[in-house]
Amino acid sequence: MITLGPLKDRNAAEKLFKQNNIEFKDNRNCLTAFDGKEIIGLSFYELDNQKMTVLKVIPTDDLGLADGILRSTLHIAVERSVMKAYYADTVNEEFLNKLG
Repeated sequence: MITLGPLKDRNAAEKLFKQNNIEFKDNRNCLTAFDGKEIIGLSFYELDNQKMTVLKVIPTDDLGLADGILRSTLHIAVERSVMKAYYADTVNEEFLNKLG
């Protein structure tokens, strides 16, 4: 079974940011998609009281999984009443076009 959610362990989040060459900051976190104990997907995002910026989504070659990860990431913002969401230039534009 696949489970998705924001990573609560800040040290683990910081490690994932570094592994993906993304600067880690206080207002940044990642959502993880697990199949059992294995991470099968990630999204990195920045969130404040006004907006969310999606920094990166992994994988981009499995559109169904990526779509679910992206929707779950955006849901994190909605749960905090943040309705503005943007994509950083680090998000693969071809991937976004495929998702429509």
